[in-house]
Amino acid sequence: MSQISAHLLEILAKLTAIKSSIEQSNSEISITIAVDTPSPLPKQESPEDKNVDTLRFFIDTLKKLECLPVQIIISLKERMDTLTNTINSELKKTRVIHGYLTEVEEVKKHQKWLNYSIPLHKARKIGCSNEFLDALSVRKFTLGEVKSFCEFICDDDSFADPQLEWNDFLKVLKLALSFENDQWNPIKKKYMPWIDIKKLKKDYGKRRKNSI
Repeated sequence: MSQISAHLLEILAKLTAIKSSIEQSNSEISITIAVDTPSPLPKQESPEDKNVDTLRFFIDTLKKLECLPVQIIISLKERMDTLTNTINSELKKTRVIHGYLTEVEEVKKHQKWLNYSIPLHKARKIGCSNEFLDALSVRKFTLGEVKSFCEFICDDDSFADPQLEWNDFLKVLKLALSFENDQWNPIKKKYMPWIDIKKLKKDYGKRRKNSI
């Protein structure tokens, strides 16, 4: 962790030097930090205080980075609850993404209809971010977010509004999925479509009559 913090200070210095040009171009830098140690964090010397806690130093460095036009992804190999809880409580622009199978379990709690496959996981790890992707493993999507997610996965903006035209939305989704390759489902241990339409209807179409 101390080595990561040292590298982040180098990145901080370089990005600070070009902050104005990044802002003028209306851009944002994505930083992915891979952390693979689940062990308790030891005490570590820092340039400022020999007794500073490694985790505290790490969090403080991230706070400085968050003052710049960046988004930060912490990619964890295993669960690290202390680190995750500290980040979630203290940082605003830093997101934690757990290992693939852990994320599969978390996503499944909220989006039972989604086949959370490796390509989607990798996209999130390298900084692909928006409101619905950030909510994937946190809460159930709204119908509007379901529409946005389907447009994102299928690269198609012709979906009907599911809140107004549920059947038309499902028809377009079925057609769009027919052009997409099936993805490996780590729970079912086989290749399956991105979206299970039957489960989607069960979650969002319970009160809709004449759903296809």
